[in-house]
Amino acid sequence: MGTDLITNLHRWDDGQRMINNTNCLIFERNGYPSEEILNHENWPKNYQMGYGASKKHPILLGGISSTEVRTRVKN
Repeated sequence: MGTDLITNLHRWDDGQRMINNTNCLIFERNGYPSEEILNHENWPKNYQMGYGASKKHPILLGGISSTEVRTRVKN
């Protein structure tokens, strides 16, 4: 998931389960630097950090959002 989703993760169906029990791979998104939300209460307890927006370790998956994918498919 992207760092842009962290602050609202508790509102998702099974969000608390994801926060507490799910292994997550988290990618940095533009405008949501990981340094600022790393200590957010919704930050998943079991995670690995990937990179995308920062270009430290560019990965296509981290550079595109699901919203952008849906928009492209629709168009």
